[in-house]
Amino acid sequence: MGVYSCEVGLRKPDENIFKLLLNRYNLIPSETLFLDDSFKNVEMARSLNIVGHLCQPLKREGVFEEIAQKYNLIDEKSL
Repeated sequence: MGVYSCEVGLRKPDENIFKLLLNRYNLIPSETLFLDDSFKNVEMARSLNIVGHLCQPLKREGVFEEIAQKYNLIDEKSL
C-alpha cells in the first residue's frame, strides 16, 4: 500500500499526498500511522489527524518494537 510521488506528481510534506493516500485506501486518519525521519513531514501528517511518529534516521535496532509498544500494535508478551 502506498502512493509514489513520481506517479502522482506530489511530494511530502504537501498535504495533498497524504489526503490522496487516505482517500485511495479509505483510511481513517486517526487510525493511520505515518513514520518518517523528517519533522516537517510528521507535522503535516499530524495536522491532518494522522498519527505521526518521528524516527531517528540512524537508529535501527529495536525501532519496530518501540513503535509497536508505543502505539499498542502488538502485545508486549509477544516481543
